Order: sequence, then C-alpha cells, then structure tokens
Amino acid sequence: MQIQANISALAKEENNLLLNAQKLAHVSQVIADPVLNEVSNELIQTITDRIPIIIAYEANAGVIKIQEEVLETLLDIKA
Repeated sequence: MQIQANISALAKEENNLLLNAQKLAHVSQVIADPVLNEVSNELIQTITDRIPIIIAYEANAGVIKIQEEVLETLLDIKA
C-alpha cells in the first residue's frame, strides 16, 4: 500500500514538473518576442534616464533642508 502511494505521489510530481516545463517554455517564447524586447529596452532606457533627475531632486531637497536649518540658526542667534 505504501509503495502504491509513493508511485502515485511520484506520478503526480512528474505531472507537476511537466506543467512547469510547459509554462517555462511558454514564458521563454513570449520573452523572445522582438516587440517585447523593444519595449523592455525602451523601458530600461527611460528608467536610466530618470536616475539623474531623481538624484537632482534629492540634492535640491538636501539644499532646502540645509537652508531651513541655517535660517533657524540665524533666528536663534538673533533672538
């Protein structure tokens, strides 16, 4: 009885592996589509183009924070 259960479990795992292999094959076919590669390349380029903008915003935010701290310090000195 235990051998039969093990064989059934093995057959079930074999089916699961087959389904996973089919899903992977389908995904690889979809990824190989030239239209999707073009879109992904454009997306990567857009993201990398935005990195300097993000850095600039962060730098500007840092400058504004420093200006506020300096202003607070000057007000404290004046008071």
